[in-house]
Amino acid sequence: MAEEGAQKNVDNEKRRQISEAEFLSWKRRKDAEISSRRAETARKRAEDIASGAVQMNGQVIDVMNVPFF
Repeated sequence: MAEEGAQKNVDNEKRRQISEAEFLSWKRRKDAEISSRRAETARKRAEDIASGAVQMNGQVIDVMNVPFF
């Protein structure tokens, strides 16, 4: 029991309050990382489709053949 109480105290000491500005900064960095990963994945998929390494699925074919007005 005493060890559990000591562990909870250590966990509480490690935690600290962050400001709204710190959170927003972290969130912008995280969103940018996710966006760049998605863009890289899309770029790689487009290259693979263009080279014939990956077959296009029906959704990709439909989107490529629809004229945009």
